[in-house]
Amino acid sequence: MKQFMLSVVGSCGYEEKTAWGKEIGWIYGSVTEDILTGFKMHCTGWRSIYRMPVRPAFKGLAPINLSDRLHQVLRWALGSVEIFFSRHCPLRYGWSGGRLKLLQRLAYINTIVYPFTSLPLVAYCTLPAICLLTGKFIIPMLSNLAAVWFLCLFLSIITTSVLEIRWSGVSIEELWRNKQFWVIGGGSAHLFLSCFKDS
Repeated sequence: MKQFMLSVVGSCGYEEKTAWGKEIGWIYGSVTEDILTGFKMHCTGWRSIYRMPVRPAFKGLAPINLSDRLHQVLRWALGSVEIFFSRHCPLRYGWSGGRLKLLQRLAYINTIVYPFTSLPLVAYCTLPAICLLTGKFIIPMLSNLAAVWFLCLFLSIITTSVLEIRWSGVSIEELWRNKQFWVIGGGSAHLFLSCFKDS
């Protein structure tokens, strides 16, 4: 019986021609319906737990080359930008019930604003090249206090990366590869969506 129930739930056909999904807050018709569904369910008071069974419950497909990966990143970024401009934006939606914890809201906000990080990323990558080519240093000198704030911010980013490595068991090589791809995605797919979303 348990195997039958798992196959029924795993097939996702158990809710066809029913209102079950809409009753508990399922969101349909979005590229990133998983984020929207989780957000709406948390706003209505549902709780979630992290479950990592020894035997995987579901297996998915992962992109095998850069082209497929960029297509996937573009789709995810499109969904995030879509949520940002929708009525379900975590910056505006669900404040009245007070059921969403602050860290949950910040996590959902993070999922919708990351495509916009491409704009400062492109500036960060191109400004040094412009300075080298023109021979002009266009960034003003920092005061001692500003330098201390910058150093604290930089160290906090490094500390966060080190903690992520320790908690997740990811190797430094894999983290470095992920950072490289973040720059590639930020300079292409995310940038395209941030600049040309309405066109």
